[in-house]
Amino acid sequence: MIEQLWMSGVAMAFLSFGIKTGTGMASQVLDPKVGQKVGREGGRARAVTFILVTVLIYLLLFGLIHVVVTRFNLMAYLDRITRLIQYGMAVHLAVAAGLLIWGLRLLLAPAGRGPPPPMPGFSWSCPVRSAPR
Repeated sequence: MIEQLWMSGVAMAFLSFGIKTGTGMASQVLDPKVGQKVGREGGRARAVTFILVTVLIYLLLFGLIHVVVTRFNLMAYLDRITRLIQYGMAVHLAVAAGLLIWGLRLLLAPAGRGPPPPMPGFSWSCPVRSAPR
């Protein structure tokens, strides 16, 4: 039963990576700004290179996952993996809380003044940067 759940988890991971990657690649390649570049010299090559590099990175990632799953008996390390996952959940909650606070600061910032200054510790990871003043 555990092996069936394991394989179901692996299948769901592949599915989520595929959807996430396909959506991200489509938004990058089909963006009107990128579409204008495709008509120019080297633009199509950039789009094809972007797609190939992305596919290669995911191929290497899944190859590494395959090696780990087939070479190691991960069930023997179940206690350690469980503790690691619990620690990862705490880190995930801390990052999610920080991004929620950052988002609320952006939403509640007065109009016309631009975004608020970056918060210490969160400014490096937030994709929304303060505009130069």
